[in-house]
Amino acid sequence: MGPAIHIRRAEAQDAPVLVELCCHLGYQVTLAQVHQHLERHGPEAGHCLLVALLEGAAVGWLEVALRAALESGTWAEISGLVVHPSHQGKGVGRALVLEARAWARSQGLARLRVRTRTERERTSGFYEGLGFRLSKQQRIYDLDL
Repeated sequence: MGPAIHIRRAEAQDAPVLVELCCHLGYQVTLAQVHQHLERHGPEAGHCLLVALLEGAAVGWLEVALRAALESGTWAEISGLVVHPSHQGKGVGRALVLEARAWARSQGLARLRVRTRTERERTSGFYEGLGFRLSKQQRIYDLDL
């Protein structure tokens, strides 16, 4: 059994490691963008940005938020999950998802959703192993403003 995984809400001092972890998933974000995001969503009730710590070092993060649609009701949705490659397979992602699930329940929600890119086959298997089931496939279109 390895070291204990500690999960807590992200704080301003986590910004540099959040930037680094985003890069591992292929997203280029700046320190300023992360600070702005943390300020915008700080203690907000419908939003939670979690950090996973192993031996005091941040090795992963997960973002979950309340979502609502007229036709679908209200649910919690994981919008991002990253674990440093050297710590994958150690239970970090699982611990983050379990904490997101607990957060969703504390918000009175009965459903937790996540979207994954189709080419990330390992990711699909990870979520299915945690009990998620495929409910829909779709295309996403963006319009730059």
